[in-house]
Parts: sequence; structure tokens; C-alpha cells
Amino acid sequence: MFSLLKAKIAAHEVAEVLIEHIQKEVANGQVNKPFIEEVVADDLPTIRQEWFYFDVFNVDYCVLLAFDNSPEKKAILDWFWSQTRQWLTASRVPALPERIGPYAGQMKIIAAECAELAYDRLTRRCTMYSEEITNPHRLGENHGVGLTFAILCADLGFPFIAGVAAFFHKRKMEWVKMLKSHRIILP
Repeated sequence: MFSLLKAKIAAHEVAEVLIEHIQKEVANGQVNKPFIEEVVADDLPTIRQEWFYFDVFNVDYCVLLAFDNSPEKKAILDWFWSQTRQWLTASRVPALPERIGPYAGQMKIIAAECAELAYDRLTRRCTMYSEEITNPHRLGENHGVGLTFAILCADLGFPFIAGVAAFFHKRKMEWVKMLKSHRIILP
């Protein structure tokens, strides 16, 4: 489509819309996420936190897919990450035990994590998921990302892994299409 016919939106407004979406998901307890209703009550805070990290990674990755390494991508993500850092400045998350699960014929070990700032854990999660994109699982990036998420959640059932992989795939398709449908106004 010719870019003059696309809806115009400022880069910071795109970032704000994406942040608002994530904040709404957090506020509603991640109820729209696959399998959330099956989580044991004691595990729910941790699983909700993992969905939050996953959502932030999805924003970062989908903006990259939509805009590659363009000024639009930089403007959107600079604002997004600045606002996310402010949002999480004082938020701390509890320690987590070591997690382990089968991955590509080996055991993938995710080291125990100390109590820390939520932003620090978030950036580490984004790095973990980005590694799955850079070095995809032999069954594809969706499976690798889904499996890593499953190991982090200590739920290695095939339906869970497949459900998260499908969720990731669907979200990429929807968000990239939505992002590309707009003409981004740079600051």
C-alpha cells in the first residue's frame, strides 16, 4: 500500500499504546494468556511475571520485524524502553530456583536467580528469547521460544509448549501487520 494512505502515528504514541496494552494485561492478571487458568495458585505470581517478560520481548521483536533497523524502529523502541525502565524502577522480584528441561537433545539449565530489580530480570529474559531467535531450535523459532518459556515456567507438557509457540506465532503475525499498517512520524 502507498505510504501516504496509511494512518499516521507518532513513534512515541506507538510505544505508549504498546505499553498500555502490557499494563492492561498485568492489571487483569494475564487472564487472556494460554493455560493461565490451569496454573496452581502458588505458582500464579511467577507465571504472571513470566508472561509480562514475554509480552515485553514480543513488543521488542515485533517492532524489529516490522521496521528492521530503521529510524522508526529506533524511535519506537527508545521510547518504549525508556518508559518501561521508569515503570519498573523500584519494582523488585523474588528469587527463583534453577529450572531445567530438555532442549534439542540436551538439558537446558536456567540458573537460579536472586531477588533483583524487575527491569534487570526483564532484560535478561529478552536476551534469552533473542538467543532463541538468533540460534533457532531445529523445529523453528516459535518452538524454541515456547520451550524456553515452558522451562522458565516449569511446565514441560507438550500442550503448554505448543500453545505458547502458537501464541507467539499468532502475535507476531498480528502485531507486525498492525505496525506496518501505520506511517510512523519521527520526532
